[in-house]
Amino acid sequence: MNDERLDAIYKKDVIKNVRNFSKNSYIFRQGDDISNVYLILEGRVGVRSTTESGKELVFNEYSKGEFLNLVNAFNGEKRSLVDFISIENTKIASIPIQHVYENYSILLLATKQMALTLKRAFEHAMIIYDGDAHTKVSRYISTFKDSKLNLTHDEIAKRLRISRPQVTKALNELESKGYIRTKYKEIEIIMD
Repeated sequence: MNDERLDAIYKKDVIKNVRNFSKNSYIFRQGDDISNVYLILEGRVGVRSTTESGKELVFNEYSKGEFLNLVNAFNGEKRSLVDFISIENTKIASIPIQHVYENYSILLLATKQMALTLKRAFEHAMIIYDGDAHTKVSRYISTFKDSKLNLTHDEIAKRLRISRPQVTKALNELESKGYIRTKYKEIEIIMD
């Protein structure tokens, strides 16, 4: 979402509460009472869950202009099924679900995001369940629209459910072939 759309949402006077979160802070924890939709004004948020056996699952990542808690809010769920964690310093605005329903432009943006999230989930499932580690890493990196990714090897490993050494090996191979350049916590895609 561009800054003009964010400004338009501000002008509609639907934002009721703005909160700041430092890096690696829980915005909401699994089981918390939440019923509104939340708009990211600045920063990035990771969506995670922990299984009964203690394994952490990384589902998605959202950034400026994207909404959080859409599915729960639209379904009338009052408890978070996942953890929302700030990946960097983040500013979040609360929008009551009723205001989303009453504002066609916000409802349209929210619906488009849900469709994109469903598409990402399908693509992610295809990546996780098909191919070796090198193929999974290559496909995963190709799904990003930005040419620079701020991800650690550990973050990629958790998302793809493979080991960190497998990620490192795959990234090294991609770098040796000239497809990417890596720096500390940064992957730059050189060619499409």
